[in-house]
Amino acid sequence: MISIHDNIIKSYIVDLENKLINFRTFSRERLENVDISFKDVLAHKFYDELEGSIIFDIKTQNIDKFIEQNKELLQLKKAYNWPTSFSDFVELERVLSLGEYKCYVLSSSYGLNGWILAKELKE
Repeated sequence: MISIHDNIIKSYIVDLENKLINFRTFSRERLENVDISFKDVLAHKFYDELEGSIIFDIKTQNIDKFIEQNKELLQLKKAYNWPTSFSDFVELERVLSLGEYKCYVLSSSYGLNGWILAKELKE
């Protein structure tokens, strides 16, 4: 796996039709562009988008922890079937787990951070 620590985010594209999110980053260590792709994306939430955003890390998080940390947001958006249709949090956890979704948490040293529910991460 390529190190993305301290990479600068140059751009990102959210392709809703094809369920993809692609980041173009720049590695100051290797002086080259590094692309990061999330495939089979169900939903995402980004915060603090800023020019010059710097990635600290991308880690996977357990679905139950994701739900616990985002209960207020999920409850608020439930009526809009976001991120998917669910009757309660137990069902949401089951649907995401059976669908083999992972929660990828993007943390930053500066700027853009958030999470992505997707089936796959490719660097």
